[in-house]
Amino acid sequence: MFERTDLSVADLRLTCTERQYRTQDFACTTTATVANAGPADAVHTLTTVTFGAPADCTINPDTGQQQTHVLGTGTTATFTKDWTVSCTEDRRHMFSTTAVIAADEPHPEDTDRANDVRSINWVPPDVKPRSFPSSINVKKEGLIPVAILSTAEFDAVTRVDQTSLTFGATGLEQSFVRCGSPEDVNDDGRADLVCQFDTIKTGLTCGMTSATLMGRTVGSVVAFEGQDDIKLTGC
Repeated sequence: MFERTDLSVADLRLTCTERQYRTQDFACTTTATVANAGPADAVHTLTTVTFGAPADCTINPDTGQQQTHVLGTGTTATFTKDWTVSCTEDRRHMFSTTAVIAADEPHPEDTDRANDVRSINWVPPDVKPRSFPSSINVKKEGLIPVAILSTAEFDAVTRVDQTSLTFGATGLEQSFVRCGSPEDVNDDGRADLVCQFDTIKTGLTCGMTSATLMGRTVGSVVAFEGQDDIKLTGC
């Protein structure tokens, strides 16, 4: 007898430590949240997480990583998988990760397979481009410029849906104000998208050392995020 259930990858995040000064050896972490909406209870699940990188990069491990859970009705589970990345080209890159969940026993029947898979890209942002360190006075009202850097794999100017952009402590903060004309802020010959965010609405507080940008590509096709180091002042 089959038991009906609805498994899903409820959320997926990707953080990487690639920076303007560290483009060849760094680490990335996938954080996945899986869920069971029921009605079947205590469902044994298997989630497979994969990581994608440009051709000049090698990753370790170089195959998918798996995670098992027993999910009760209405419950979720969050886990992480780490990747070590080594690239031969001294440039900024785009990465991706995908998670797929499935029942790991014969009886449950997943009623909605569309939400069993989720993907997200990592694209490089540059907070306060051409400034190092990227100092932000959290007590001062104003705008924070953040460049979404184009790479060989990603044209930020044409592919980013500007209305989807969020930026701040978690990446979910509704702090977007506007984007300006394209400019090449890191002198790699590619036009970058530079946008402004409201400092007060970013949720940045003293002690934080990084900020996160999130958004989607035009047509809401693919979600992306990226992180950059910051130095907070006014504390």
